[in-house]
Amino acid sequence: MKCPPAMPESSRARILIVDGSSPVRCVMAEILARHGYGVDLAGSAREALLLAQTGRWDAVVIDSGLPDMSGVELYTRLRRDSGRVCLPVIFVSGYSERQLLNALQSAPRATLLAKPFGVVRFLVALEQCLENGTENP
Repeated sequence: MKCPPAMPESSRARILIVDGSSPVRCVMAEILARHGYGVDLAGSAREALLLAQTGRWDAVVIDSGLPDMSGVELYTRLRRDSGRVCLPVIFVSGYSERQLLNALQSAPRATLLAKPFGVVRFLVALEQCLENGTENP
């Protein structure tokens, strides 16, 4: 599956999507690109951390069940490495919300999105995530 190209710097907001499933990653990227967002993609936590050395995003979308690191641990490292106290994040997961809530004690402002989800739900969650991220921590 071919993912959409990254949007130019003038896009609405730049989003990093980290998901181990290429089809899921590409569908999310296509949705965001069609709605004017710039998108960068990573298939693993390791890849995301490499991208983070040169990239900066307005928000991140992270699968909580990455093969090489938990989504929460990745988020913690992205925040620490970027120096940002408040980095808007959406955790997507096939796990139950209760399991996620227990794991997310270190990310109290995180948005949770259970798989499967529709386009509208994804876009609304992202807009809320971005709005919450602009508030003071």
